[in-house]
Amino acid sequence: MKKADQLAAAPARKDLLRRRLRFVILLIACLVLFSDYYCIDIPAVLKSAFLSQIGVMDANANAEYIFDLFYSVYSFPNIVLPFLGGLLVDRLGDRVMTIVFSLLLTAGQLLFQYGASAGNIAAMIAGRLVFGLGGESINITVMTILYRYFKGSELAFAQGLNVSLARISTVLSYNLSPLLLADAGLPQPLKTGALLCAISSTFAILLALIDSKLAPSEPSPEGSNSSSFGSLVNQCRNLPKAFWAICTVTMTLYLTVLPFNQIASTFFIERWLPKDNTTEVNEELAARLMSIPFIISAVLFPFVGLLVDKFGRRVNLLLQAGILLLATHISFMFFYPAVPLIFLGLSYSLFGAIVWPTVAYIVQESALGTAYGIQTSVQNLGLTLAPMAIGFIRTYTQNFNYVIAFFIALAIISIALVRQVEDLNFRYRLGLNEVHPKKPEVPGSEVTLSAAAKLDSAKGKEKPVETNDEERTGLLQPTS
Repeated sequence: MKKADQLAAAPARKDLLRRRLRFVILLIACLVLFSDYYCIDIPAVLKSAFLSQIGVMDANANAEYIFDLFYSVYSFPNIVLPFLGGLLVDRLGDRVMTIVFSLLLTAGQLLFQYGASAGNIAAMIAGRLVFGLGGESINITVMTILYRYFKGSELAFAQGLNVSLARISTVLSYNLSPLLLADAGLPQPLKTGALLCAISSTFAILLALIDSKLAPSEPSPEGSNSSSFGSLVNQCRNLPKAFWAICTVTMTLYLTVLPFNQIASTFFIERWLPKDNTTEVNEELAARLMSIPFIISAVLFPFVGLLVDKFGRRVNLLLQAGILLLATHISFMFFYPAVPLIFLGLSYSLFGAIVWPTVAYIVQESALGTAYGIQTSVQNLGLTLAPMAIGFIRTYTQNFNYVIAFFIALAIISIALVRQVEDLNFRYRLGLNEVHPKKPEVPGSEVTLSAAAKLDSAKGKEKPVETNDEERTGLLQPTS
């Protein structure tokens, strides 16, 4: 009997230990992502050095085109890869895939560094491709692991703090890379990035080992019957309309920040920085300016997450972020960029801390990896197409005013899409502005709004309608 009591108490002890160690898990997860955020924008920070190096490697090469390839080969595969990575997470387990993706990051950065040192452009492009194979998908695995420990009242805070500490590595990269370049040449910043990737891979293994002791067992091979193509299609079809709306909002909001960051250095140097400075001095000044929004977001992400966990108002804050982005990009045309960049960081903190944890409130936990994968794929579709559009505008207008107008248009589209989310939130009783939206209980169901709800909606009544769990989650879309 005593042994039976011990066995019965074991799950409770494990749950208590999981609660106590959840912030240790969070810290390790942050260190897993550290190298990804550090390395991704090293080319953007050191653009002039890369262009010069490419010219030395191949005098006949189109340096600008090759430089753009460093980002295109990273983003283009990630239109599909995070979706596939999400499926692998749901079926093979996030622990194994975290290790796999972290090793891909390390291998890619090593190959990129080797190409720069050996004067091999093909190796550099291949390195960025391999780096991209893990760069986006590893975020999915980390988010699904964190969900196990922080679901409920701390999810937005945990994911916000995770991104905050990861963005500190971006700020470090922006400020340290130019110094390493000046001290030891171009390979040195890339070697530092490769070392950090190796350290992050070590933490990925540690995270998987600790999580295996604390968390429930991962999916078993017997559950892989759901991986048939037909079942995968059905799983995607059963994702709610609100999820797809959040995906499009995620894409357009991020497009107002990340692609701007890729052209910010050139824009600042051409429009705002002193012409009598040397190129190196202006590049260092531009890098410091570019770090402002990431410093702001690194500080504010966890606080915004805490605010959302305590008070809700997710959709309202997304709308405010869109309006702030619109004002920010308009101000870039008239004011020195330091102040607008502060507001860019503020708006980035608002939407970045909201769009990812919100998905966990409208999608079944069993499909969360797939959902995050689709969300990341949609985001990368935009991040692949936007630089092409910006390059086209810049080439044929030779005027940055039109490029800024492009970002203003994206901000306006973002506001319109957030209003669509607001409409779905009201129509399906999602409760996304509440502190704790109701979590769906039945995956893949489809029901219609009750006849009474439709009637009240048609008559414009404000009388509350009794709804079941499926209706409140919005999982459950109107049938034709």
